Amino acid sequence: MINQIIVGKRIKHGRRRRGLSQGELADMLTVTPQAVSKWEKGEALPDFVTISKMADIFGVDLNYFSNAKTGDLNETDDFEEESEEKETNQESEYEDKFDKRSYQFTFNTWKNSDFSHLDGVGSRFSLANITNCNFMHSGLNNSHFNVNSLLGNNFAHSDLSESVFNTSIINDNDFTASSFIRSKFNACNMRNNFFNKADFSEARISTCRLVDNEFKELILEKTEFSFSYLRSATFADATINNTTFSNVRFRNASFINCEFFQTMFKNVRLEDVDFIDCVVDDLTYAFLKNCGARLIDVTIKK
Repeated sequence: MINQIIVGKRIKHGRRRRGLSQGELADMLTVTPQAVSKWEKGEALPDFVTISKMADIFGVDLNYFSNAKTGDLNETDDFEEESEEKETNQESEYEDKFDKRSYQFTFNTWKNSDFSHLDGVGSRFSLANITNCNFMHSGLNNSHFNVNSLLGNNFAHSDLSESVFNTSIINDNDFTASSFIRSKFNACNMRNNFFNKADFSEARISTCRLVDNEFKELILEKTEFSFSYLRSATFADATINNTTFSNVRFRNASFINCEFFQTMFKNVRLEDVDFIDCVVDDLTYAFLKNCGARLIDVTIKK
């Protein structure tokens, strides 16, 4: 059985370390501030689901909340008067675990911070506002960006493979030479980003709005764009193989010196798209022609 007083102390410590008031933590957990107060006083115990949510918010594992079992300590007033040294040691231990185990960016606002060369952190970024931060050369694969604001950050040469971007604003970021292999973008607004030399192999982009983004020397291999809007998008010197553009609306977009192979355009109109010095195979040519593309600068590769 978990000791309520221990759990309460851990909740208070985690909340204060995150700089949250009881009301702010309550809002994140969709409970009342009075409930948080009772937990911290050891008068009540949150359920397992709520404890799991707090673990994500505090950036800790579940062991953080139960570092001692009932009976290991006397449940008397003496517990409230543990030595300051012991409490300090416990806090140091858990802060060290947090730093080494995983960075948790959830529910926070980050500005002008240097997170370059992070590796294998398995980060969660949900509901975080991240502005002008440096993530260069970072291993951020399997990250979750849910309802985020990513503004003016540098993710160049980072591994964002198998990550999920959902309902997020992604503007003015540098993703040069980053990997998005098998990543998923859903309902995102993406403006003025640099995706030069990025790898989108097997990525899925659905119901997204992409405006004024730059895609030079991009790799699209088994990539799927669906129900999305691409305006003022420039694809230059890109390799586009086995890729599908389905129910995509283009406006003022251009493909320059790109090579296409087995690429399909379905329910797409291409009258407003420039294809300049592009090389395509027979299948891609047939889809381009059917969608009304101007093919004067397109060469069929036999």
